[in-house]
Amino acid sequence: MGSSVGRKFSYCLVPFSSQAGKSSKLNFGSHAVVSCHEVKSTPLLTDDTFYYLTLEAVGVGEERIQFSDSSSGTRSGTGNIITDSGATLTIEPEDVLNELSKAANNQVEGQRAEDLSGFLSLYYSNLKVPVITAHFTGADVNRSNFR
Repeated sequence: MGSSVGRKFSYCLVPFSSQAGKSSKLNFGSHAVVSCHEVKSTPLLTDDTFYYLTLEAVGVGEERIQFSDSSSGTRSGTGNIITDSGATLTIEPEDVLNELSKAANNQVEGQRAEDLSGFLSLYYSNLKVPVITAHFTGADVNRSNFR
C-alpha cells in the first residue's frame, strides 16, 4: 500500500473525551497534508523491520535531558524510538531513564510508593507532576497533549 499512496499518511486524533460528532481523521497520499498552527509533526523513519521516531531530549520542568548519539536505532544512525501502537510501556536507554528518574524525583510533589507490578521504577501516590515534554525532531509535545 505504501507506494500506491506515495508513502504518505497523516492522522489527527481527537481527545478521547471530545464532544459527540467530532471524529479522528486518517488521510493517505496527496490528502495527507496537515496545515494548522497547532499541528505537531516529526519524520517517521523506516528500517528493514521497524518504524522509528527521533527523540532528541526529554524535558522535566525546566530541565532538559539530551539523548546521546549512541541511542540511534537504525543503520543510518537516525531514529532512536521504535513506534509500536500495541505497546503499553515506553522503553528508554538506561542512561536516559536514570537521568529522567533523577530529574522527575527532584521535581515531583507526592509520596513515593512501591509499584506492586514490579514494572515501574518511579511510582507515586498523591501525585503532582511537573510538565514533561518529549522533544522530537521538529515537534515538542508536552503533557497537556496527552490527555
